[in-house]
Amino acid sequence: MPLGGGTPIGQAVVYAAERIEAARRVIGVRIGNFSEGLGESVLISHVRGLTAQDSKVLG
Repeated sequence: MPLGGGTPIGQAVVYAAERIEAARRVIGVRIGNFSEGLGESVLISHVRGLTAQDSKVLG
């Protein structure tokens, strides 16, 4: 998914989460505005799912 101005962050998180094969080797970093894309509760739910599978998430 192309990233840059106007990226729907919620969709980007879902896209990345669906492609993780080795969760303990993943570090997800988000710099910028968290309010783009999916609703806040949906985004939080997906981030919690990533951390539940031992991915490291920074934001």
